[in-house]
Amino acid sequence: SGGSGMLGIPMEVKDVKPEHVKTVFPPNEILTKWHAGEDADWPPLDEDYELDEDNMPRLRFVLGQRVECRIGPDAVTGWCGGTVTQLWYREANWPPGSFAPYQIQLDDGRMIFAPQDVDQVIRSGPQAPAAQQAATLPDN
Repeated sequence: SGGSGMLGIPMEVKDVKPEHVKTVFPPNEILTKWHAGEDADWPPLDEDYELDEDNMPRLRFVLGQRVECRIGPDAVTGWCGGTVTQLWYREANWPPGSFAPYQIQLDDGRMIFAPQDVDQVIRSGPQAPAAQQAATLPDN
């Protein structure tokens, strides 16, 4: 479903009314599908949200650029190479106006996002490994 499996209502429990719960809790048809093991998207996809790129900060990397991303706790070995696949990435269950600067496909095939455009999270990377470069060369 893409959801986090959690919901929250920003108020004291004593102040919560049934109408508050209805706005954040999945309706019966979604719960029934989940109970039956069927996939059902919740919260509803926010496909109409448009990014106002003119008011977004300038990013350091461009689409297709090679980068290294911090994927582990060790500051020396916790990095993996990858390629920027999307700028201003967003997931449907994120609050409106929430974006990650980059989505990256790592060299091992995983898709991740960089939550911040800082060197501690994402930095300029070397060229793709030779085997990966060979795979993208056109056949003669």
